[in-house]
Amino acid sequence: MNSSSPSFPRRRESSLARAWLIAVLVAVSFNASAQAVGRVLVAAGEVVVTRANREVALTAGSAIERFDVIRTGEASSAQLRFSDESIVAMRAKSRFHVSSYNYTGADDGVSESGFALLQGGIRTLTGLIGRTRPERYRMEQSTARNTKNYHRFDRRTTTLQLIGS
Repeated sequence: MNSSSPSFPRRRESSLARAWLIAVLVAVSFNASAQAVGRVLVAAGEVVVTRANREVALTAGSAIERFDVIRTGEASSAQLRFSDESIVAMRAKSRFHVSSYNYTGADDGVSESGFALLQGGIRTLTGLIGRTRPERYRMEQSTARNTKNYHRFDRRTTTLQLIGS
C-alpha cells in the first residue's frame, strides 16, 4: 500500500474551492454594482421602486440604489435620505429617478448627484455635494411638453412641481 494519499480527493477539493471562490467573487461584484446610495426615511401609502424592471414596495429603512425610479401613489408620500445627507420629500402621484449618484465622502471633485423629477412634485434639501460642489448637483425636470429643463442649485432648499401634473 502506498503511503501517499490518492490525487482524486485533492482534485475534488480543489474544484470545490475554485467553485466556491468564483461564487464569492460573483456575489461581491453583484453587491458592489447594487450598492445603496440612500435610504427611505418615511413611506406613507403606496411607495414603490422600479429596479431591474421589477416593482418592489418600499418601507422606512429600504435601500435606494443608483438608477432606481421611485413612485408614490394616490394620497401617498415619501422622504428619502441620500448618503451625502441630502433629503428628497416626494408628494403624491410623483415619480423620481436617481439617474446618477456617487458620493466618496471627501471633497475630491469626484462626488456627484443627478436626479430627475419625472412626474409630480418634490422638495429637496441639498446635502454635502450640493453645498460644497453645486456644479456637481443636477436636477432634471420633465415638463408637460416632454422637454427637459436642467437645474443647478446653489441654494440649500428647492421645491419643484411639474407643469401639468
